[in-house]
Amino acid sequence: MSEQLELFEDEHLPISDEQIKTIAVLADEQLLLAEEIETYTELLKTKQAAYRKVAEVDLPAAMSAAGVREFKLQNGRGVSIETALFASIPKKNKKAAVQWLVDHGQGSIVNEDVIVRFEKGQQEKVQALVDLLFEKHMTPEVNENVNTGTVKSIIKELQSEGVEVPLELFGAYWKTEAKIK
Repeated sequence: MSEQLELFEDEHLPISDEQIKTIAVLADEQLLLAEEIETYTELLKTKQAAYRKVAEVDLPAAMSAAGVREFKLQNGRGVSIETALFASIPKKNKKAAVQWLVDHGQGSIVNEDVIVRFEKGQQEKVQALVDLLFEKHMTPEVNENVNTGTVKSIIKELQSEGVEVPLELFGAYWKTEAKIK
């Protein structure tokens, strides 16, 4: 990198017309590619939104109106409606979500991590942590975590038992989508 800086700073280097043309062509190409990337990125977002609308709204609604969950197309492919649960507890809801699980008898799925930060060179303290944590007056940071897959399983189980689960608390939602195979 320092060699590149020297090249930019050295005003006495002779530069040929061919080198100038090459640099200009490559700079133009870079700008064009950047514009194309931006255009294609926007087009991709538009196409993804259109796909989601057809797959998650229009096609499931049409099949529901026809009273079918599966359908065989003339080309031999099958269309089916699948419903899946998605969940990702938002950081701002983490404490309340954990408390809700504990209050509803699901505290066993909550993992607790104890984090103690050490500076470099304190390997001996790290080694002795398990036995000496409280004796050394270290203040651990306690984080509660819940596995997303486990949360989804518990939500499904509780809902099947008729328990009203606050899905928004868990960043959870049911998504119906048409699958074509």
